[in-house]
Amino acid sequence: MADEEEAVTQLDREQVISLIAKHAKQLASLARDQGCTTLCYILQTAVEQAERDLVKRRGKHESGVS
Repeated sequence: MADEEEAVTQLDREQVISLIAKHAKQLASLARDQGCTTLCYILQTAVEQAERDLVKRRGKHESGVS
């Protein structure tokens, strides 16, 4: 089990946000298909926030590289 923990690579903040957005999109779609409109709305809101955070974060990286 210790070997498995060592094999896990550390993700940076941008990768984590991207993964959250990806999985939230899938869950929102599933919730919509199952008729869970409130849950779908909440998950879609999380996706939108994650995407805004990514844009903001990428903008900071680009402006600092000049």
